[in-house]
Amino acid sequence: MHVSGDQIVDGAGKRIELVGFNDSAASTCIRTGGTVFVNGMPPSGQVSLARTWHADAVRIPLNEDCWLGINGVPTQFATGTYQSTIVAAVSALNSAGFYVILDLHWNAPGGRVAKGQELMADTDHSPAFWSSVAETFRTNSSVMFDLYNEPHGISWSCWRDGCQVPQGWHAAGMQSLVDAVRATGATQVLLLGGLGYSNDESGWSAYEPADPDHELAASLHVHNVDACVDASCWTAEVGPLTHVVPVVATEVGERDQGSSMVDAFIGWANTYGVGVLGWEYTRPYASALEQDFARVLTAGAGT
Repeated sequence: MHVSGDQIVDGAGKRIELVGFNDSAASTCIRTGGTVFVNGMPPSGQVSLARTWHADAVRIPLNEDCWLGINGVPTQFATGTYQSTIVAAVSALNSAGFYVILDLHWNAPGGRVAKGQELMADTDHSPAFWSSVAETFRTNSSVMFDLYNEPHGISWSCWRDGCQVPQGWHAAGMQSLVDAVRATGATQVLLLGGLGYSNDESGWSAYEPADPDHELAASLHVHNVDACVDASCWTAEVGPLTHVVPVVATEVGERDQGSSMVDAFIGWANTYGVGVLGWEYTRPYASALEQDFARVLTAGAGT
């Protein structure tokens, strides 16, 4: 995969339409003590089912503490089990025909435990996390890196260049994360979510980090509790960006058990060439979600 203008394309130059779902088990490794995570990432039955939905992408949110083995990581991950499980999951998904997006989802500065998301990546661990992840997958061109899940509560200058946050720690800017990946020689597509929990892309172009490989794309999140949740807003705030860089909606979800916003967004996304990944496929609720995701993903694939 690589960026060509405003599209992500394959080695033959054909546009890749990223349609799929998130599997968040790996991000909650500390909160759950690894119980959900070690049950499999992801189960083979889930992979087979997803292929029947015309899905071609899976996003795996990660936890920096579990990957790096720091700050209270569960004992079973201390020997590198977390990393080896993610590597095996990516290999299995790639073999089944999926592209994989690896996302820095949960983090924490200093000696705090990563049991949730922060305002932004932290300088203490996040660049080291991306150096390690990028080195691990450096030769895998079917993987993309989503540099930080949902930046919020910071300025656009802090988003790019980093800053001291009110909580007293230093946020790592997107530029430092891009640099950490590129220093390993990894050339993968990098996804950058904007402000407002990745729902606000208004300053993305103006504050785009420098990338020597010119392989940046925008990550967009759309949930019905966000600020930008209708076609007029998507067209005004996201539409212009789709003509500049690829845009992938790496999280799309509706928390009211309805589907009106999701359906509207998929229609809009198809018009603007935006990929769609549903949030989320959660194994304890899989049987109840299968029909909904089948409908959403099939519609997103334009079939």
